[in-house]
Amino acid sequence: MMDTTTDLTLLAEMPLERLEEEISSFAGRLASSTAMWLCWIAAYDAREGWAGWHAKSCAHWLNWRCGVDPRTAREHVRVARALEGFPLIRQMFLDGEISYSKVRAITRVAIPENEDYLVRLARDGTASQVERVCAGIRRRNRNEEEDAKNAIENQHVKYSNNGDGTATISITVPIVQAKRAHGAILDRADAHISERSAAGATRTETIERLGGVARIRAETACAVLDGTIQTAEMPAADMLLVVDLDEADDGDCTFDHERIAPIVAKRLACDARLQLAVEDAVGDALGIGRASRIVPRRIRRAMARRDKNMCRFPGCDATRRLHAHHVIHWLDGGPTELDNLVSLCHFHHHAVHEGGWNIESMQPGLFRFTDPSGFEHRVPQLNIKRARVLPKTENGSAEPLAASGERADITFVTDVILGNTDLRLVQS
Repeated sequence: MMDTTTDLTLLAEMPLERLEEEISSFAGRLASSTAMWLCWIAAYDAREGWAGWHAKSCAHWLNWRCGVDPRTAREHVRVARALEGFPLIRQMFLDGEISYSKVRAITRVAIPENEDYLVRLARDGTASQVERVCAGIRRRNRNEEEDAKNAIENQHVKYSNNGDGTATISITVPIVQAKRAHGAILDRADAHISERSAAGATRTETIERLGGVARIRAETACAVLDGTIQTAEMPAADMLLVVDLDEADDGDCTFDHERIAPIVAKRLACDARLQLAVEDAVGDALGIGRASRIVPRRIRRAMARRDKNMCRFPGCDATRRLHAHHVIHWLDGGPTELDNLVSLCHFHHHAVHEGGWNIESMQPGLFRFTDPSGFEHRVPQLNIKRARVLPKTENGSAEPLAASGERADITFVTDVILGNTDLRLVQS
């Protein structure tokens, strides 16, 4: 165990392998200590010890006596209370195997029936992956149609001065409008990078010269808002409405990989260009086997839905410039099927091919990564459909439910598809 030195000279000379081990092991001890602290908070809150200090609540007391921000304090109390009902999550947290960030996310959606799955997800996934999957579960537990109606009423723009020479503008609008605007800004920023690229310069060099991706995108967004770039000049972002007729889940509607309410999809379907995704009961799309090495768009989009539009490399959750990688190379007999494809970002695609990493497909949607030294790295299975626990009916059978608690009505999809003669279905 490293002695607790903060001598920068000694730390600068310490072998990287040892420094990495100390950082990761201390993270586990930090998680374990946080778990114990939250257990104490739960016990203190249950006995209302804070009332003796004339505090309004346990969160108020934490803000006063422990210097915790009020919002963070309220979240600490919520997590502390939730841990009492989930012994498996609590024990893994106490053992330092999962971080507070992950526990905070999974306790928002945990029920006794999915506790085991959420623990495995938290153990193997990154904090961002856990947040995204849990957000999907939360959406499924909400009344999506009511949310869609409220989204129209809750639109607003907010300006705040950050006090450091910068200011923040936040725009809250329904998902469809936000995705279109965000996609257009990203596409226009990419176009700007290409336009400013000097002869012989790489994309990375151009981005560095222009100040970095974040700065480029921020300046592009401001240029659009203040009229420097006219809306008509902006390229149309490639957004697709996908209706997934999966009978095991009574249908799914997504817009550019974001789940939307059926009532919103119905409106978009009136004049949208649709990709109809048909899958079997376990979410597998039709493949093309050995017919071609090129991945058709329908399979690529099925892969994006399965992988939540994220790179599956351990520790990575990139959502841009994703490649479809054949787990078993096509030249070695690997088919162009969903189960033989995995999403990898541009950087990690190179790491797999040139860096000596190996990938194995364990089961649909689950992969095992092995680094060049032979060490295996666990990655989570992100497909919510397979992990979802369905409530039981009186006869004991599983009854698929919509988020509102009633059977999802997917018939409008076929009605629109069959009745709209102008609708084009993209088949490749």
